[in-house]
Amino acid sequence: MGKNSSSETRVKPLMSEIGSDPEKFAKLLSLVQIDERRSFSEKILKKVESEKLIVFYTNPEKNKKEIALPQSPEYLIALVDLIVNAHVSQKKSSDSESRKKRFNREKRNALFSGCEEVIDEAKKIIGDDKKEKWAIFENPTYPDAFIETDSSIFIIEGKRTERHTTIKTTWTDLLNQRKGSKDKDYFQRDQMVRHIQGALYYAAQEKNESERKKVYAFYIVCENFPDRGIIDSRKDVEDTIDKEIPFVQGLKEDICKSYYGYTTWERMKDAFRGINFPDTVEKQTQL
Repeated sequence: MGKNSSSETRVKPLMSEIGSDPEKFAKLLSLVQIDERRSFSEKILKKVESEKLIVFYTNPEKNKKEIALPQSPEYLIALVDLIVNAHVSQKKSSDSESRKKRFNREKRNALFSGCEEVIDEAKKIIGDDKKEKWAIFENPTYPDAFIETDSSIFIIEGKRTERHTTIKTTWTDLLNQRKGSKDKDYFQRDQMVRHIQGALYYAAQEKNESERKKVYAFYIVCENFPDRGIIDSRKDVEDTIDKEIPFVQGLKEDICKSYYGYTTWERMKDAFRGINFPDTVEKQTQL
């Protein structure tokens, strides 16, 4: 993380202030809005105030770290098919590569070439929930803050000095090697969509559908950040999902229902007077 990292300069101070206090968290939620027609209802806020919070965010001093949200096996298998059908160029060897890196490269090259045996092996690895790097084309996603209550899951992604939101991952880099961003088939993978999709899969581990926790997600950004392309309407969410692969497009309604827009760091500072938001943080040097 850099010295301007929003995780360090904004998310950490905010979540340290919120702690496990449900009333403070409900106050934060009251400042979030996707448009003039949609924000967190009084019913949701009252429910949050009455429930216990489990909070994940990066704070080494309190032995806390971000939670990892993997995607579903069905999605990861769909990525294998996408990669194989795209005829990705094989990777060249390197004199300095380790034995493990050589193994992963050779396996991926066999998969890129359409070897049925290796394709089946990759899909079995994913289905068995094994962690083999060569078979996985999208790593778990790490939201800046993950707050779980008795009935809900809340995802927060913080942005401050970044030029724009994140729209790429491992497989998009592979498939976009010879394309410009204006090409019709240029692939994007929106970070917030990844967060929500991973949280929906996390919630789906509860087999009884009526007891699954609802997922809510939003950004906290500086006041001028919406000019850098943030999703700030239902149509923006739909347009963003339409740029994803067909598997994700099938989740459009659930993702749209989960996205609640954004609030700003300026509002946080006004609402929680005790917070100190530093402009920068010093990088710690390891001894």
